[in-house]
Amino acid sequence: PTSRGGSSYCSSDARLTILQMFVLVALAVLLFHHAPVETDALVDCTGSPACEDRRREECNPLGTVPNACGDCLLGNFGGEGPTNSYCLSNSSCAAIYPGMTTCPIPGISGIYDYPQLPLVLPFGRCVCDSGDGLRWPTAPGKCATIRMAIDGGAGYYSLERCMSPTCERDSCTTLTTWAPAQSLDALSNFVCRQVGSDAAIVVDDCASVIGNIPESAFCGHPGLINGALESVQQYIVKCEIAPRCPENVLPDTLEQTCCLGTDKSFATDESSSNQAKGFCSLGTTVDSLVGKPVNVEILSATGFRDADEMLQGNSDPYCTGAILGQPQTRFETRVVDDTQDPVFNAEKVMPAPQYGDLFEFICWDRDYGDADDLLGQAALPTESWEAAPGFDGEIKLTDTGGAQAYIRVRITSATASPGNDCAVRTIADGWRGCACLGLDSMPLDDRVCTVDCTLPGCGDDGSGIPPTPEHWRTSEVPDSLLTNDRSERVASAASRLASASRIAAITCAWFAAANRAR
Repeated sequence: PTSRGGSSYCSSDARLTILQMFVLVALAVLLFHHAPVETDALVDCTGSPACEDRRREECNPLGTVPNACGDCLLGNFGGEGPTNSYCLSNSSCAAIYPGMTTCPIPGISGIYDYPQLPLVLPFGRCVCDSGDGLRWPTAPGKCATIRMAIDGGAGYYSLERCMSPTCERDSCTTLTTWAPAQSLDALSNFVCRQVGSDAAIVVDDCASVIGNIPESAFCGHPGLINGALESVQQYIVKCEIAPRCPENVLPDTLEQTCCLGTDKSFATDESSSNQAKGFCSLGTTVDSLVGKPVNVEILSATGFRDADEMLQGNSDPYCTGAILGQPQTRFETRVVDDTQDPVFNAEKVMPAPQYGDLFEFICWDRDYGDADDLLGQAALPTESWEAAPGFDGEIKLTDTGGAQAYIRVRITSATASPGNDCAVRTIADGWRGCACLGLDSMPLDDRVCTVDCTLPGCGDDGSGIPPTPEHWRTSEVPDSLLTNDRSERVASAASRLASASRIAAITCAWFAAANRAR
């Protein structure tokens, strides 16, 4: 700087130098913030466990804890990372055993033979007793849930009893908690806890709690069935009245016709002259289904994606079934509008599938005016259906557009005879019908029907009873086999007696008049 006339000033060269200095400082700061992190600033992840096996994200070198896994993978449940505890799977649940002191876990496909069934709580779902105590007799009308404790970072699982049907936290009371599993052995062996008069446990795979128990058994009443549309992998129970019985179940002879039908009832197939099976008849089976007529049923599907565009509603699915490479065997279900979890109950008899044949099932979204969208497809190889009694279960679909979708199908012999081997319950509180039992005395899913009932939801005139599914229908029973009720029989007899009396009186009067005329 120089002074001229008492004033300080900078030359143009000096001003340029200062500007350059500011630019250099700014660049230095920018480079400092974006410089590669030195190796000694990273946390050590070389000793971290196999995080994927623990259902967690991998160890993060930029994290704060060395050799520790991250958060739970999407769809699994556990505390926030970094930690090495195991996360519960997306098929985990808790089970409450009302009035019991132990938690009898039958194991996958095991036998459950205790009188009181557990209240099953899929993780994060709110499950309620309707107030009649059928599902939770020690807490009628209450709800329950299993979820992460409020302090989610610690990873504790909290079992809660709630007053709200949506299990809002402020309506819930914690019954007990479980610490997160630190080993595979601990993940499969959580401690059974006593909570009041009940026992409770949390399990990583809910199938181990279910064992061989049919879903409908959890409804607690022989006239109620599990009509949930959710995937069975979620073990959601939504109990509803069983549909009306087919025509060959007669109210006056329930025990007989539930098992045997009638000698005047014939199969729905017009080309068949075989007597219709009794609704609960187990029938005789064959050793192998290969080369023999089989009945192929597409029962339902779950988990379809929403293939319709915004503001156009939900998917309108339908499915086709066929033997791969044999288009003449193709059949199609009805279209079920606006749902991702349709119930179809469609069937077809296929004459003689051979060893090596694949049953192919393809599902579509019906688009009116445009090409239908593929929702998924699956194939069932011979090995899955050839041995009697066939196949009855869910198949995971591929090409689903990212959805976890399943189709439920059943393949059985179409030539098995009706048979007399039958176990059935026909009467329960407020209900009459056919509740078919298997050889293990457990109710058979999809084999319960209603004749009449006064249960809540039936309606005063029975209007609440769902209609008979098409695959249960038989030909109508002739009037000669139907028994009128007592009032109708008495009225009919009285009418006949009155007619006879009038005829006798007229006859007597005619003879009297004739005698007087003589």
